[in-house]
Amino acid sequence: FEVACLLIVLMMLSLLGVSSADENQKVRELKKEIEQLNQKIKQFIAKTDTTLLSKASESLKNKGTYDHQSPQKLGLFVLQPSAKFALQRELKGHFGKIYAIDFASDSQDIVSASRDGQLFIWNIATRTKRVAIPLKDAWVMTCAFSPNMSLVASGGTDNVLSLFNVESSNGWDIKDAHKQLSAHTGFVSCVRFVNNERCITSSGDQSCIMWDIEKESVLERYQGHSGDVECLSLNAYQTPNIFATGGGDSIVCVWDTREYTQNGRKPVMTFRGHEDDCDVTSVQWFPDGQALFSGSDDKTVRLWDMKSRKQINEYKAAHVNGSVTSVACSHSGYYMLAAYDDKPHCIAWNTMTCEVMHEFSDVHPTRVSCVQISPNGKLLATGCWDQCLRIFGNL
Repeated sequence: FEVACLLIVLMMLSLLGVSSADENQKVRELKKEIEQLNQKIKQFIAKTDTTLLSKASESLKNKGTYDHQSPQKLGLFVLQPSAKFALQRELKGHFGKIYAIDFASDSQDIVSASRDGQLFIWNIATRTKRVAIPLKDAWVMTCAFSPNMSLVASGGTDNVLSLFNVESSNGWDIKDAHKQLSAHTGFVSCVRFVNNERCITSSGDQSCIMWDIEKESVLERYQGHSGDVECLSLNAYQTPNIFATGGGDSIVCVWDTREYTQNGRKPVMTFRGHEDDCDVTSVQWFPDGQALFSGSDDKTVRLWDMKSRKQINEYKAAHVNGSVTSVACSHSGYYMLAAYDDKPHCIAWNTMTCEVMHEFSDVHPTRVSCVQISPNGKLLATGCWDQCLRIFGNL
């Protein structure tokens, strides 16, 4: 934006016949003015109340509390019965750190990606591997199921999105990818299916791509980050046309696939608030699609409101010393789940009050790289660097 403004000014000065010396002086003045404006923006953000929800909850606490069975609708809502987060399954079989997971749409299967160079599709009820897929590149970073569960996608440092046909596969019979989509010039950090015909990828080349799977072609490219795009989340609750991304530039971007500018696809919203030089590692929509969570290396999760375009909550604690690796939200919106690379490794937060409701430190001995809620809202899954995939119930 700053460069574009300077170019426009330079063109105007040139048309007006201003000398190069005067032109350079004017550029220096404009750069100084831009820097002053940036400082004013940062000061304004610093003064903005970024914890509106938790402060509002304090006033509601003073009026008492109620639960969903209470006829009196006064005070702060309390979920009754509360989630137990009971450990139900430990799925062991990987020989490397688990980096990514994704539930199937029926919530019965889950795919995991590990640095052992394998994709495993697990049946949760039987605790067994239904399909095992050997990858050509072990440095996998993401995996996902298609909505009809016929395809599984993976991507990583080979810059390629690989798609495997798993509709009628069992055991180790998948040797090669069904399709390979190649257009990124950096690692593929995340993939999500829009539908059975299209998917979106984010990449270290600072862009996202919308793919036509059948034609193996690029439909659109989205560019707006000035660093690696490390995560993305589809706003499936409102419309699949909306998605969010987080990047190495500490910024959260919201995109609308229907919006097009003269300069191409650009974000319709940007959120700044995470500390500079701290990557945004995970983004996740609130169940109603009107708010968005983002997790960062600055050890915080922040909640952004789409209507006011402001941060309305911040989740952090003195005893939490790890970077956020992944974020999820329960279907009720009552709990926000955050994974960390240090103790307590995974926390369930109260979305409104920012209080710690449950810690999983006694379950995970090391970094939890991914956390996800099942499509039916009944299960929580975590992928850990101890090579174990865990399933929790009683949500």
